[in-house]
Amino acid sequence: MTTFGSEKLHVERIELSENMFFEKLFKKLLIFLESLVKIINVADEAAVTRQNKIQKTY
Repeated sequence: MTTFGSEKLHVERIELSENMFFEKLFKKLLIFLESLVKIINVADEAAVTRQNKIQKTY
C-alpha cells in the first residue's frame, strides 16, 4: 500500500511541476504581449505625430 501511495504522490508532484511550468510560460507570454502592445502604441503615436506635422506644413 505504501508503494501505491508514494507513486500517487510522485504523479501529483509531476502534475504540479507541469502546472508551474505552464503558469510561468503563460506569464512570460503575457509579458511579451504587453510589451508588444506598448511598442505598437508608441509606433502609432509616432505615426500620428508625423501625420500631424505633414498636415501642418501643407
